[in-house]
Amino acid sequence: MLMVSVLGPVRVLRDGVPVRLGPRQVEVLSILLLNRGTSVPAHRMVELLWGDAVPPGAPATLRSHVSHVRRALQPDSPGAADIISGAGSPSGRGYRLDLALEQIDAYLFAQEYTLARQLLRAGDVEQTGRAVAVLHDALGLWRGPAFADVAHRPFALKEVARLTALHRSARLAHAEALASLGRYGEVIIALSGAVAEEPYDEGLRQLLAVALYAEQRVDEAAQLCRAGLLLLRKRGIDAPDLQLLQRRILRRDLPLANPPPGAATGAATAGPVGVAAAQPPAATTRPVTGTAHSGTAATDTGTDTGTAAGSGARSGTGGPTSTGPVAPHLLPPAPARFVGREAELDEIRRRLAELTDRAETIAITGPPGVGKSCLVVQAGHAVADRFPDGQLYVNLRGFDRTGPLLGPGEAIRGFLDALGVPQQQFPVTEAAQAGLYRARLAGRRVLVVLDNARDADQVRPLLVGSPGCAVLVTSRNQLADLVATDGAHPVGLDLLSETEARQLLARRLGDARVADEPEAVAEIVSRCGRLPLALAIVAGRAARNPRFPLESFAAELRRADQGLDGFRTTSPTTNIRTVFSWSYQALSPAAARLFRLLALAPGAGITVPAAASLAAEPAARLRPVLAELAAAHLVAEVIPGRYACHDLLRAYAVELAGDDPEDGRQAAERRLLDHYLQTARAADRLIWPQRDPIAIPPPRAGVVAEHFADQHSALAWFAAEHAVLLEVVARAVDTGFDAPAWQLAWTLVNFFDHRGHWDDWLTTFGRVMPALDRLGDRSAQAHAHRILGAAYVRLRRHDNARAAYRRALDLFGELGDTVGEAFTHRSLGWLAERQADPESALRSDLRALRLFQQVGHLDGQASALNSVGWCQALLGRYREAIDHCEQALLLHRKNGNRGGEASALDSLGYAHHLLGDHTSAIGYLRQAVELCRELGRWTQEAESLHRLGDAQYAAGAVPAARLAWRAALTIFDRLGRPEAETVRGKLGHGHAPGAGPQTGYRTRHL
Repeated sequence: MLMVSVLGPVRVLRDGVPVRLGPRQVEVLSILLLNRGTSVPAHRMVELLWGDAVPPGAPATLRSHVSHVRRALQPDSPGAADIISGAGSPSGRGYRLDLALEQIDAYLFAQEYTLARQLLRAGDVEQTGRAVAVLHDALGLWRGPAFADVAHRPFALKEVARLTALHRSARLAHAEALASLGRYGEVIIALSGAVAEEPYDEGLRQLLAVALYAEQRVDEAAQLCRAGLLLLRKRGIDAPDLQLLQRRILRRDLPLANPPPGAATGAATAGPVGVAAAQPPAATTRPVTGTAHSGTAATDTGTDTGTAAGSGARSGTGGPTSTGPVAPHLLPPAPARFVGREAELDEIRRRLAELTDRAETIAITGPPGVGKSCLVVQAGHAVADRFPDGQLYVNLRGFDRTGPLLGPGEAIRGFLDALGVPQQQFPVTEAAQAGLYRARLAGRRVLVVLDNARDADQVRPLLVGSPGCAVLVTSRNQLADLVATDGAHPVGLDLLSETEARQLLARRLGDARVADEPEAVAEIVSRCGRLPLALAIVAGRAARNPRFPLESFAAELRRADQGLDGFRTTSPTTNIRTVFSWSYQALSPAAARLFRLLALAPGAGITVPAAASLAAEPAARLRPVLAELAAAHLVAEVIPGRYACHDLLRAYAVELAGDDPEDGRQAAERRLLDHYLQTARAADRLIWPQRDPIAIPPPRAGVVAEHFADQHSALAWFAAEHAVLLEVVARAVDTGFDAPAWQLAWTLVNFFDHRGHWDDWLTTFGRVMPALDRLGDRSAQAHAHRILGAAYVRLRRHDNARAAYRRALDLFGELGDTVGEAFTHRSLGWLAERQADPESALRSDLRALRLFQQVGHLDGQASALNSVGWCQALLGRYREAIDHCEQALLLHRKNGNRGGEASALDSLGYAHHLLGDHTSAIGYLRQAVELCRELGRWTQEAESLHRLGDAQYAAGAVPAARLAWRAALTIFDRLGRPEAETVRGKLGHGHAPGAGPQTGYRTRHL
């Protein structure tokens, strides 16, 4: 039986076995499918396949492709299909696909969905259960985005949009039907991936949050709402319904009313291939993959919980679609069971009540575990309405004993990112970055929260003097310099009062239980020293043992050893180690082992796969272990799937881990390093598939590496783990894991380049150079010097870049590594081009080309040919430029390098325009723009749009040229590129002076 599948990559299956089709043959089949039963003229198919760049002999090529597809359909076999040539076409040259609807998976999916809607309309439990089963099977037909191979092609866009809307409608109907049956656990499974794919869909997010709440996963539900609000606010979208849901979840007063069956099923229309497609949702926004590190959420204990991932930066990978100043909302969720601190909250509210003519800095200080982070987050939410332009938050990690503190420069870069400043626009020096940060806040009302600061020097660069802004700082130190020199207002935070301590216990254990044993409660409060962190752990243990009298916990504290060591607080009766030990000793062996191992993890939290690698356990087996640690208040799930713990608890874990065998600790640390290395390598391969690999050993036993569906998810992982990865490299160097330290640094380069993290790039390779010296690996040293040179070019330190490249050339020459020499000559060409010396650039590129040809390195040849052609175009040698760029285009297509293909198309368009062949130029540049847009190469897209506008203007198509220039200007402005002024001048004067921008995009320079 023959089937054609379009719900994912387009493929033909004979008896369930895929038939191999080339990319053009898939396009031919897709066009015929989209016009099933109708004859498509041959000339129209040529236009759809090649657009304005029709190659010579296209009709013959088309006939060959059609013949291959026809053989794949096996028209002479029972139950197969056929392509009828000439039928119905006036010229006799056309093609029609003769294929039954039942042989198309999209039709089967639509039939199943229609049946499910009918069942849901019945409204009874039995029919709803049947509908759930039908929808489950129907959704199982999807293997990825509809028409995935050709989804970007204009001829497929309309049908893809309909099928995508139908898929979303069916998925939502399936989840709502499950919820109506009370099967919330299955709702969570069904929608977790859907929300990740469509993060801006408020309806999906609300339904998943309700399901999490129903399954007693209240913190996850609240965090899901909060993350959605952050994303939507960054796009200027208000979400009052989601905001209300978050508040009700946090108050634990959400009634679980079942939505009526069939509520998600809407009208449908028939598509070209006979597929019913639901009407798209009324309000959707384009998804942008990314993460927001907003710090560890404050818990209900009133404790310092700051252990979060760094900077509070948003790191989306979507396009430059800013519509105005970004209003960040990075505060962690307000603590659900906050008690007391009324005097301090009133003082903060009063100080921030009127800031029309001044700025304000408030320093909240107190001993560890006293609740500073919880207070500052509570206060931030209480006054958020006074700061309509946003709230910034960062955990400075000032007292993290297991990792470095967060430098003010890194914090500022995170704030700039959260404020919508493109990373390409960041100044080079930290002082200039601080100036830009303050300039972005000038005239705006923004609250800045600096949690867990070490001292005034760490805080001072982050202070804001603009009237209407305020800064809240927390620290264990008094910050006397900040008060005396910078005018900060001090707020001292002491231990809870006895009344507040009793309230904290009552919130967790219930008023009746606390009232029944007043003496035991008084002793618990006293022996915990009224410290919120200690009280929370005691309350957690008591809540898990509701039949134990509170006197039993008081007696344990009474018997405990009173040696306090480094954990002693201001109260002489407090032994926080004893309190920690209660939770620890009650753990299962697996949870106790994992808690000790977490002492080895870098400071910004750990994901489930990373923890699984650390423990050498499958991720599925480790999730309940992490849940046990969270229930014992020894870790907190700060965002879904990422866990962190208070720095006092980390220090306690370090102390416990000291008794474990050294070889076991080293093996665990090596597995964790291997997890990040293997995962980073997988992500890097998606960012640049053609990159020549370095030798990296296979993963060790027990290592759980993560895998990614596409480039966007790979970049999102890098962004989420950015701070962790920097620390992993540094720790690997410090502990003598020299080879994996270098290998991990190598995998990070493309991410650094993609996101503009030039300083991190330079710092990371500065760290690994001593490791490479110890290794004595000359090849690795050569590659590292070449990569270091690229970082110097990005930072405009051209003399340093040239020295690094020359050192790389010397090393590659000593090794006889011709490919390494060739890439380095290409890099020198890139440097010369950046210095406006195209003659020198051409010489370097020609040298690189000869070396690549000498060793048969096809991808290198293609990129070097394009660079040679580009430089020749800059020098006015247009015919030679076209010849070299056409060769580059053919090689890139042969190698499957789509980024290189876009670069070659752009170069060809530029050269043809300068030669006066504007029609050809427009065809090439349109293809370049389309491909860049698909690949997410925003800078390159803008440059190609700019050149497209120039070519269209020269051809007399002035309205089209102005549209292209406006599109280019939008991107250039968003990225802070200097070309914006050139384009703005063209739009203002209505003419295209000169021959267009003389800047080019090198396919790869690393």
